[in-house]
Amino acid sequence: MPSYRSFSNLSFLALFLVILSIVSAETINVAVGGDSLIFSPQNITVNKGDMVQFNWTGGQHSIIRSDGQGSCTPSTSLKSGNATISDARTSGMVIFTIDGSDSKIWYYCGVGNHCKMGMWGVITLAGSDNSGTKANTSSTSAKSSSTRLGISGTVNGIIPDIRVSINCEL
Repeated sequence: MPSYRSFSNLSFLALFLVILSIVSAETINVAVGGDSLIFSPQNITVNKGDMVQFNWTGGQHSIIRSDGQGSCTPSTSLKSGNATISDARTSGMVIFTIDGSDSKIWYYCGVGNHCKMGMWGVITLAGSDNSGTKANTSSTSAKSSSTRLGISGTVNGIIPDIRVSINCEL
């Protein structure tokens, strides 16, 4: 039978690992709009637990998940309301916490012809195929990976600031 002391040590270790994962989480800021029709940076790489904060910097824009680079069609794997901000907005922010289910998350602006003008982006899970850096990188192909990053969740806040909780698996 395990002793109280070994249980206590395991509990402390588990608590330490949870705190360590929280402390190491990073917030990656993405500017939405402004003087041009872009998400800046367009391509980002994140770690599990990181937060991606989309900040509206001007103009009317939205965030809609797609199935591939530069695709201007809503994802077939994500139904409306799940971590998709389809209502066009001109200010505020949206925060996604990354916890895992697809190796890449492609998204675009669904306002007018913004996507066709190049307003799309990708979030890549670090360690998956084609992962870049936390800075702006270029990616020309989407490779599949067993590492999963995904977004499914619910909107917990109200406009102008929306916080989206993302519950996924690695």
